[in-house]
Amino acid sequence: MVHLEISPHIAQRLQALSEQARTSIDELLLRLLEDYGSTLISDDAEMSGGDLTWTEDELAEILRPTEPLTGQEIVEQGFIGGWEDLGIEDSVAWLAQQKASRKKKHQV
Repeated sequence: MVHLEISPHIAQRLQALSEQARTSIDELLLRLLEDYGSTLISDDAEMSGGDLTWTEDELAEILRPTEPLTGQEIVEQGFIGGWEDLGIEDSVAWLAQQKASRKKKHQV
């Protein structure tokens, strides 16, 4: 199992940043995990009780807004497409499956 520990202070800071950025905390955490997940997350066997928290300066740097992409950049980087591009034939069924999977995972 994988753990991510965030101090209460950092959790409050994430909440404030999400309100300022007008995005969800989940979106902020996903962005952090995409960029830094491999260095922050380890298996239970590797957990040594070390501090996996960020300073306010580190969070500010990580969450600094980036320049918006142009339409051409969006196309070139492949940020377009639909359900079928992901191999999903029925989006309603796929979403129901994702919700059921998450619900089952968090009932442990």
